[in-house]
Amino acid sequence: MLQIVLIQLGEILQDLGRNQDCIECLEFGIQNNPTDYQFYFSKAYQLKRLNRVEEELECWQRGIEIQKDSSNYYEGKCKQNIKTLVDVLMRLHRYEEALKVWDDGIQSNIHNENFYYSKATALETLERNEEVLQCWDQGILNNPHNFSFYEQKLQIDIQYQQQLKKAWSSDQEGSNKFDDESCKNEQTSTIPLSENAEKALHCWDEGISRNPSDVVFYNKKGELLKKLGRKNEAVACLKFGLEKNQNDPEFYLALAEELLSQKNLFESMYYVDQGMKRSENQRLITTKWLLLSKQKMLRKSIIYFRLSESWSYQGRKLKQNL
Repeated sequence: MLQIVLIQLGEILQDLGRNQDCIECLEFGIQNNPTDYQFYFSKAYQLKRLNRVEEELECWQRGIEIQKDSSNYYEGKCKQNIKTLVDVLMRLHRYEEALKVWDDGIQSNIHNENFYYSKATALETLERNEEVLQCWDQGILNNPHNFSFYEQKLQIDIQYQQQLKKAWSSDQEGSNKFDDESCKNEQTSTIPLSENAEKALHCWDEGISRNPSDVVFYNKKGELLKKLGRKNEAVACLKFGLEKNQNDPEFYLALAEELLSQKNLFESMYYVDQGMKRSENQRLITTKWLLLSKQKMLRKSIIYFRLSESWSYQGRKLKQNL
């Protein structure tokens, strides 16, 4: 009860412009309730308004130290307070202390992507690009089965390479400002155009090597190969996954869908049939129906349509409309 009264009184004093009285009110609350972190946080917010950064930092540190005993220390409001502490440390250029806060968070939450992201963002602000990649490497090491960590590393890696390429091009443009145009073109062409793509492929290869039975990683690499116009390699990637996982219907489905997208209907049908021998997977049945429809095999396609989820959906929809 006292906490609520004193904090509300502090807010009233603030509204009246009596900033020092507001802070003294909260200090009174701290003296009488030294283990109540809410007083420290309220005081920190008031000090922030007055740009008294060192004192603000001290309040955040004390309040968060008390809050560490909470079971939900790294969740919700607690996590937001930790982020605010890091922001203050960054403003004071106390970068190593700020990074230490996120390191502690990672050690206590090794499977939570948000802590790696927060540390990576801080490192990116400091233009410590190599350490950003190391941060996501640590995330992959601790979470080898979570493809999201690979995607984050991939995004940063490509971004970093683009920055290097842009800087390199600018340097070349400056050094060759008065050179012949053909000479300039010859020098620029030494940058490999596929460098980012190769790094991306390497990232998904790493994911596949750590997760040889997870179809998601093969799909991700296949999608990238298709974007690069390397459709045959996309199919080969999925076939490679299928060879290692011959009893998993998801691999047959992934390969069949890829072949279907490339209009290779007969080979797609073959893998659908092989997958259906191992499992009555509804998506395989739906793909079989689509393939039969595209081949104008209407009677057979109706049979598989009735077996598919599409038929169940249409039936439910019809009943709802009756």
